[in-house]
Amino acid sequence: TSKAMAFVRPIAEHRAFAVLTAGDRHLELLDTELSTLNYPAGNLFFDIRTVVLMREHGIRTIYTADTDFLQFGDIDVINPVRG
Repeated sequence: TSKAMAFVRPIAEHRAFAVLTAGDRHLELLDTELSTLNYPAGNLFFDIRTVVLMREHGIRTIYTADTDFLQFGDIDVINPVRG
């Protein structure tokens, strides 16, 4: 909808915005991440991919209300809803 694009467009057009893509170490980092989790399943795989991309690009902080990210070591989770 137009409201959603009005929210997203300024973010996507900002000079600091970048889409993270998988690099040469992606499968290696994915394998490492999967070996640390007890029971990866379902929607958690999207979060796992996000964390692996973050690690590849040296990003340690994510702003999200998704508490699943709390289970990943060395990732700082900031809930923007709580402040």
